[in-house]
Amino acid sequence: MAVSAGTTAAATRRRQVRLGRRREGKRRNKCFSTLLLHGPVGAAARWAAELFHREHLLHEYQSIHDRCLSIAGTTLSALLGLVRSVSVREAVRSGSHRLGRPGGVPR
Repeated sequence: MAVSAGTTAAATRRRQVRLGRRREGKRRNKCFSTLLLHGPVGAAARWAAELFHREHLLHEYQSIHDRCLSIAGTTLSALLGLVRSVSVREAVRSGSHRLGRPGGVPR
């Protein structure tokens, strides 16, 4: 009987296990916990977790967005108040607030 020059199936399997292309031991799908993880129960659990995560993130983004809008509104009103107070001060100094005259009334 002639011996083949190629590698045996066992040697190929050992090499694939060593390279990480094949798992050693029994098939993966026989385990009950693996069936739970990768079967329809696992798919439903993953879907529920993703939905909860998405809703949670949506709520977080909404609160961050509201907070940013509030900060922007406060900053804008403060800037407008500053501009208004500066323009009133300028008008009082130049006297143009009296009688609505553009150059003001000489004192």
